[in-house]
Amino acid sequence: MGNGAGVTSRSAQMLAAMLAFRDSDFSVRLPSDWDGIEGQLAVAFNQVISQEDRLSHEVERVSRSVGREGRLKQRM
Repeated sequence: MGNGAGVTSRSAQMLAAMLAFRDSDFSVRLPSDWDGIEGQLAVAFNQVISQEDRLSHEVERVSRSVGREGRLKQRM
């Protein structure tokens, strides 16, 4: 894991990524090369972001299909 500065830097990256996610920015990812618990957190976070991004695009597609095109039988 390294020294305290590395932990602080990783914590700052995690916080920045979480804040971006909170603000609906699904493009941010954490590094996949971290080790230990931080690596596990990064993998889980990245998976959640990917899933949320896919869901967001699907909701947008269905919304557009139903709202603009009137396709009431459209499914997610």
